Amino acid sequence: MVGRPDSIQRTGSGLCPAACALGVAFLVLAGSLSPFAFDLAAARANGGSGVAAIGWPRSGFDDLLTNVGVYLPVGAALFLWLRRNAPAGLALTLTVAVGGAVSLLAEVLQTCIPVRTASWIDVIANVLGTLAGAALAPAVSAAARYLIRRISIGLARRPMSTAAGILATGLLVMGLRPFDFTTTTPALHASLAGSHWSVADAILGDAGHTGRAAGDLSTIGTAGVFVVLGICMALAARESRRSRRRASAAGIMHVTLIAVLIETVQIFVASRSFDVGQVLLNACAGALGAYLAINAIDAPSRSAWRGQPGLLLHPLLLWTALLLQVGYCLASAAVPFQDLAWQDGGSAVMWVPFSGYYGDSLTSVASHLLSVGVAFSLLALTAALLVRRVGARARWWVTAGVVLTVALCCELIQSAHAVRIADLTDPLLALTAAMLTALAYRRVRTAYAAATA
Repeated sequence: MVGRPDSIQRTGSGLCPAACALGVAFLVLAGSLSPFAFDLAAARANGGSGVAAIGWPRSGFDDLLTNVGVYLPVGAALFLWLRRNAPAGLALTLTVAVGGAVSLLAEVLQTCIPVRTASWIDVIANVLGTLAGAALAPAVSAAARYLIRRISIGLARRPMSTAAGILATGLLVMGLRPFDFTTTTPALHASLAGSHWSVADAILGDAGHTGRAAGDLSTIGTAGVFVVLGICMALAARESRRSRRRASAAGIMHVTLIAVLIETVQIFVASRSFDVGQVLLNACAGALGAYLAINAIDAPSRSAWRGQPGLLLHPLLLWTALLLQVGYCLASAAVPFQDLAWQDGGSAVMWVPFSGYYGDSLTSVASHLLSVGVAFSLLALTAALLVRRVGARARWWVTAGVVLTVALCCELIQSAHAVRIADLTDPLLALTAAMLTALAYRRVRTAYAAATA
């Protein structure tokens, strides 16, 4: 075969792919060594440490699936990096070798952690996961490029419709967290029984619950996103040359349907349930967004909406969005407010990133990664757009600094919390989210320029 597939052609500097590959390998290794409770003396007393101490304990299907799945991104990232400068066969061999070496290193180090169990079965599963990730990498890369191209074309032709579709999809995925789906009929019956089918039940059903403040704040945050969705939906209707009245009605109708859909699918999530109060709140928030879109954005333009996103990127609006996001992040870190204990010096700090994941299920970890990643990605995008509008240089360095500062401030608040603990995991995830947002933004902007040329 002559040439290389378009999905893995060399483009630009290899620094970003290398950083992604090494970053993924580091994160997986760090997660494998959680909770970093090394005790060499105890390990020797319990059978020794090193390669010879790795055993063949029984592993459940969920554990095997986790070990395979965790190394899928390792194989994909390494292969896409190595394939830039090496033939496919050599790149595949090196990828599997590096993935196996990382897995073996993790298992050897786990023999020095009394609460972990080193297993050759895990090594085999990790190698299979690395191989599968490398095999799927070209297809995933091609799909990602196709998606970026389609998004860019959509933004060039109908920007608000495209933005509304992306935002609605994101809300639906976030509504499925923590991905613990009901798989039995009794669990589904329990979810239906725990649902709030009336407004009074939704308001009074959790009275006296200790997590009420956190839940209320999360509800407000979701409603804020629905305001943005209502704006996008109404302006998307204006892109279709609908009148302002019909565009407003279409925006309200679409947002209401999305709110109902999100709450309906939550019936099939074990830890969540249908809440009619949330539907009404989100629908009202979307209606407010549609009203603002027609009367505060479209009407002042004195012409039919022609999909000019620049109207939405006014520095005042961006400053408002940035301050609201920062305030929401800081308020979320301070909940419950009555348990802050600044005068007592606060609680301890978890200095080792990802050590808090030990013992959590894969779905719980994925839910946390998604929540933190989405929140700080939106913050990074808003900050980058604002920095660009004001004409500052090195906007992604400034953006990364803003995101990291906000994340560290959140952990500083939690360090003074009586019932919560500061953890360096979220700042690291926030910085990673900012870097990935920068990469995606640059790719989409390049494709957008090509689509509008």
